[in-house]
Parts: sequence; structure tokens; C-alpha cells
Amino acid sequence: YHECSADLAPGDALLLYTDGITEAFDPAGELYGEARLLEAWSKVPVGAGPATAAGALVEAVHAFERGQPQSDDVTCVVLALRQFAK
Repeated sequence: YHECSADLAPGDALLLYTDGITEAFDPAGELYGEARLLEAWSKVPVGAGPATAAGALVEAVHAFERGQPQSDDVTCVVLALRQFAK
């Protein structure tokens, strides 16, 4: 594992996901991959809450699989930084 750090500002979000997302297969045996994940992430509405964003990504993976059995866990966590009123 590699350790890293990042500064997040209000409105930023961090996506963490397992390889079960990028390694999901469609009926033709094609992998979901990082490009599709980035495309799905770009379609999440700005300002969507973490639960909505994570749900949209998982739905996109299952739509891609079109009924294929999962080959691994499909898990993602979305952390969103928001500013609270003082």
C-alpha cells in the first residue's frame, strides 16, 4: 500500500472503490474498467450527496453487467466535504 495525502475543499468529494467495480464483466466478458467508472462518476450530478453518488455508481455497474453474476464484491464509498454554518 502507498500512503498519500490530499487537501479537500468544501464541495470536493473522494471516491474509494474495490476492484469488484472495475473488474465487473458484461455478458460478452468485457471488463467495466476505469474509463467507464470515470464516465459514470462524471455523470453524477454536482451537489449529489454521497449516498446518491455511490448508488448511481453501483447502478451503473449492475446495468453494465446485464444480469451477469458478480465476480467480486461491488463496493464504493464516497466522502464529501461540506462546510457547516458557524
